[in-house]
Amino acid sequence: MNIPGWLVMDHGISLDGQFLYFCNARLDKTNCTGPCETVFGVAQKSNTSTFNTLSNSASILKNINNADYIYYAPCVSSDNLELYYTRYLKGQITANTVFEICVAVRSDATSEFSIPKVLFSDTISDLIEAPTLKTDKSIIYYYRKTINSHKLVMRYRNIF
Repeated sequence: MNIPGWLVMDHGISLDGQFLYFCNARLDKTNCTGPCETVFGVAQKSNTSTFNTLSNSASILKNINNADYIYYAPCVSSDNLELYYTRYLKGQITANTVFEICVAVRSDATSEFSIPKVLFSDTISDLIEAPTLKTDKSIIYYYRKTINSHKLVMRYRNIF
């Protein structure tokens, strides 16, 4: 964004390598812990080293970006029709903060994504985050916090 305090916090690249889904985050340790605000965007590959933000990026993601949430860990499905990510309500993180793994869908790869659906959620004590999909979309993988570490867990599509 070329604005002091903002950086690309996270990203995911489409299976075909043509689209970059990114999460811009504003950091300000004086006024908030972790990201103060985040915004998803989408860029298209223009050459071997450059992605350019799509002119309609904001409209593609308008149903997802919500100033009440902090977003990260975008993962787009192999057909570019489903966008998975982690979010939580903006504000101080406490023992009651709920992290959600969400999905937004669309009918074709150039349309806007739908209003997101929360697939599953948990408090920070059992933190869930960073969804990713098997290429055929039959399994979702994500991290779950354990007492001393994180573990990779999975769910079959009929469950989520």
